[in-house]
Amino acid sequence: MAAVLVAAIGLTAGCSPSPDRSGAPPPSTAAVRIEADPAAATPDPDRLPPPPAVRHPATVSGTAPLPIDDVPAVIVLEPTQRYAHPPPAERPMMDQIAGRFTPAAIVVRTGLAADFRNDDPTLHNVRVRERGHAADDLAFNVALEQGVTYDYVFRKDSAWDVRCDVHQNMYGLVVSTSSPYWAVAAADGAFEVSGVAPGRYTAIVYTSRDRSEQAIDVGEGQHLTLALP
Repeated sequence: MAAVLVAAIGLTAGCSPSPDRSGAPPPSTAAVRIEADPAAATPDPDRLPPPPAVRHPATVSGTAPLPIDDVPAVIVLEPTQRYAHPPPAERPMMDQIAGRFTPAAIVVRTGLAADFRNDDPTLHNVRVRERGHAADDLAFNVALEQGVTYDYVFRKDSAWDVRCDVHQNMYGLVVSTSSPYWAVAAADGAFEVSGVAPGRYTAIVYTSRDRSEQAIDVGEGQHLTLALP
């Protein structure tokens, strides 16, 4: 797979540490940025039309599977018709605190950066692999000392499993999507997605291990309740 590599020697706190595709924390202090294959990228949002105005947006709520591996389920409403939605107000970040990925699941807008940070007083690494890919086919694997943040751009809509090789009990989930309609379920599986434009969607549920989906139709001003498997 094509990749773009940019190396910077001499890592200091706050700079990107060194990714590695070996499956173990990299031993050197070289900082290397690994970008995904542009050919596999989601279509450029600048080429999509803006979303139409919605007078009466809908709400989709319900229940999803309970957390697995302490990772909550993520629900994405994938529209049949794609639009160029404005970027989210906040940049997502997955921290490492008290030996856990915090939060354990994040949703990122495809094509925009997300941050990975370590606030533990011990060395961790962040090993990220696209769901369904081989164990050694990694998006990135980066060692993080305390106080160091690494940013990465996910170039395609997908689910990404996050692990720490140093601490095998640490699990995380990243879902990258072009849709603005998503939710991270609560501990009891409850979720709500508000401001949904009417139309036809695929409701996709990601857990730390599985993926399921179902087609739904959302009407203007509707409050739709789902029980997602």
